[in-house]
Amino acid sequence: RGAGVFWGPDYTKEFLKTNHLGLVVRSHEPPIQGFEYWHNKRVLTVFSASKYCGQDNQGAYLVLDPHLSYAIHSFLARTAAGPTIAVKMQRDMARAVTTKMIIECVCANKAALYSAFEGLDTANSGMVSKD
Repeated sequence: RGAGVFWGPDYTKEFLKTNHLGLVVRSHEPPIQGFEYWHNKRVLTVFSASKYCGQDNQGAYLVLDPHLSYAIHSFLARTAAGPTIAVKMQRDMARAVTTKMIIECVCANKAALYSAFEGLDTANSGMVSKD
């Protein structure tokens, strides 16, 4: 589309230093393998749309751990109906992350939740009705 800004590795290095960062992750351009490093591996382009606009590119996504280490996963979309293995893996990963977040939230608020449930269990039955 002709809009955008080009910059060199010197600007990337200075930006990272100034902001105490180790990597710039960006998107918008579809690399053939779904991701591509630039500027001495200080800039990473990640593009999640496989076969973008009929092209033959792979898609990719990052998985970050709590310490901000990451793994890159590439995939190629199928043209046939039904989810690809990569889509199933993404869905399973999203479920696992969501489950972990719910468990952490419940554990962090255990006392308040217990107190709230006790208040709703007026018959001391150990059960609370959703009604």
